[in-house]
Amino acid sequence: MSLRFSCPCGQKLKTPDGSAHKRARCVKCNRWLRIPDSAVYETIAQAVEAPSDAVKPEPTDHGTGEFNAAPLARTLPLPPNNHNKLTAPIILVADSDSSARARTVAMLKEHAYAVIEVCDGLAAIEQARVKTPDAMIVDVRLDNISGFQVIQQLRNLSNPQNKNTWNIPVLMTSVKLKGRDKQYAMSIGVNDFFVKPLVPAETMEWTEKAVKDHRARAGKA
Repeated sequence: MSLRFSCPCGQKLKTPDGSAHKRARCVKCNRWLRIPDSAVYETIAQAVEAPSDAVKPEPTDHGTGEFNAAPLARTLPLPPNNHNKLTAPIILVADSDSSARARTVAMLKEHAYAVIEVCDGLAAIEQARVKTPDAMIVDVRLDNISGFQVIQQLRNLSNPQNKNTWNIPVLMTSVKLKGRDKQYAMSIGVNDFFVKPLVPAETMEWTEKAVKDHRARAGKA
């Protein structure tokens, strides 16, 4: 029985049974992945660093759209995740919809991110200033104040409390795109805007890049 999963780039992959926790390379984007113990394509594999004894996989597309991401010759399992527990990237998730927030939090934790979750806009501002997350996923609709107001306040350079928060990458979400919402969001400093329900591959790809860029700028990479 094959293991089935997806790369953060969206490519569906499969590997032979028994290959869980080894490394494989996506045939579409060439990203190295830790093979999850999964039988469904909804599971997004975690990206890892390229090993020294890399084995390039061969595509075996027979009209199914599936590929065999060949595991490495090495049999040693990878560590549980590729983030040090003491330095795991922190993502702040702000969403007043408890179900949507829970799905986003579960997605991030599955990929070994530390998560701060809030439903309140004022709490989002406070936690951002206290915890200085590596990235934020903020919904337009929050309790007390909107996601737009949260970003406006955190991007205010005249406020000394924003010394370490004004450049945190932000992904804004909404159940639907209304009029000029996206244009306005970008004008106040939002980095990207996704319509819910969030697509795991797309969301994790954005998060991975946002964290990497933010840490590089902060000298944490």
